[in-house]
Amino acid sequence: MLPILIKNEFTRLRSVLFGTAQSNGPIPLAEDCYDPSSLRHVISGTYPTEVDMSTEIAAVLAVFDKYDIQVFQPTVIDNCNQIFTRDIAFVIEDKLIKSNILPDRDQEINALDSLFKQSSPENNMVPRPPKRSGMLNFIKPKQIPCMTRPSKSRLPVI
Repeated sequence: MLPILIKNEFTRLRSVLFGTAQSNGPIPLAEDCYDPSSLRHVISGTYPTEVDMSTEIAAVLAVFDKYDIQVFQPTVIDNCNQIFTRDIAFVIEDKLIKSNILPDRDQEINALDSLFKQSSPENNMVPRPPKRSGMLNFIKPKQIPCMTRPSKSRLPVI
C-alpha cells in the first residue's frame, strides 16, 4: 500500500502528484476552452505547445529529483491536457480525494486509477457524480456589470 499522510503544508515535500505534457493534443479552439486562462492564451496566440510544456515539466522534475522527491504522474491519455493533475485529485491527512470536476475534464480522472489502486481503499474518497443541471457556466466579462467601464456621466465629481 502507498503510505499517505499529510498533517500540514509546511514540512519537507517527500512526494507529489505532478502533471504531464505527453500527448497533450492540439491547441484548443477558443469555443472549446472551459477556463478563462486557456481562453485568454488561445485568443492572444500565447497558448503553449506540447514541446514548451514538456521543457517546463522536465525542469521541475529535475528539481524534484535533486531534492529526492518521489513523483507520481497520471497515466498518459492520448490527446488530453493533463498538466493540471492537482485539480483532479489531492490529499488531506490520510485521504486521497478525487475532485468533483467539470464534465469537460472527466476523462482525466481515469489516468489516476493506478494511484488509487496503490492506496488503501478505505482512504479513497470519490465524489458522487455532479448534477449536470446545477453546473455553473463561465460568464463572459462583458456580461458582468461591475466589470464594464462606467460612462463619463456616472463618474464621481471631485
